[in-house]
Amino acid sequence: MSLKDETYYGPSDLMCGNAVIVYGRTCVIYDCDEFTKNWYKNNMGLDQHPVKLAKARPNVTYQPLPAYDGYGTPEDSLGSVLSLNPKPPKIDMKKMFKQDMHCLRFEQTSGHQSSLSQWERLCRLSQWTSPRKHS
Repeated sequence: MSLKDETYYGPSDLMCGNAVIVYGRTCVIYDCDEFTKNWYKNNMGLDQHPVKLAKARPNVTYQPLPAYDGYGTPEDSLGSVLSLNPKPPKIDMKKMFKQDMHCLRFEQTSGHQSSLSQWERLCRLSQWTSPRKHS
């Protein structure tokens, strides 16, 4: 003897638009295949029509990003906005290897005349275009 009240589903319960409980969850039958539609039409005289399910739009709000404040690079500032533990920005390896061999060299002299010769007053400045090299 079972303490549970056993119920069985019949063909009238399994029609499009009806809800059935399977393992404690409510399931809605919204469509069936052609064989099932023909069976219901021949045996029960009912036409099965698919039920249109309304898809709820997710309620997503977007927070605008703050303006760049001037500290660090814009990528650093954006990283600290998007995450509590910001990660360093990824390095563009193609750009780094392309610019790795280039060095900008400048020469300058002071604008006023002094007792030093022209070559003693010459100052050279070198700037590597790669962010990894410093001079």
